[in-house]
Amino acid sequence: MLRSLALILVFCLTSASYALDQGKTERIMLLEKQIDALTAQIITLRAQNETLVTQLAGIRSILDAAATQSETAEAVVSDSETIYCLDRLADLRGRRDNLAVLGYTPNHPDMTNLAAQIHTVSEECDALMAAQSR
Repeated sequence: MLRSLALILVFCLTSASYALDQGKTERIMLLEKQIDALTAQIITLRAQNETLVTQLAGIRSILDAAATQSETAEAVVSDSETIYCLDRLADLRGRRDNLAVLGYTPNHPDMTNLAAQIHTVSEECDALMAAQSR
């Protein structure tokens, strides 16, 4: 009888142990599948990241080129403004000189008016040239 009880006890313990091992094996297999799925996602994300890094480099080069073009355009506009200003200044001085040849005195209203305009345009030209040199 004791022997039968011992056999029953061994059988129960073996069955319980087998069931626990079976549950652990299934859990391990499930975890391994999850690891495989996550590994595949990592590979996909790395490939997407490489694509995005390449696209970002392309966008940066486009932005750099646009900034260079913008700076060049600003320089051209600034040069044009300075040239226009200097032309206006030369024209005003030429008109003043013509009036002086005709006998106008420095106190004449037209000469006073031209002197004020020459002063204003001269300051504008100086400001443009100073801005260009920065």
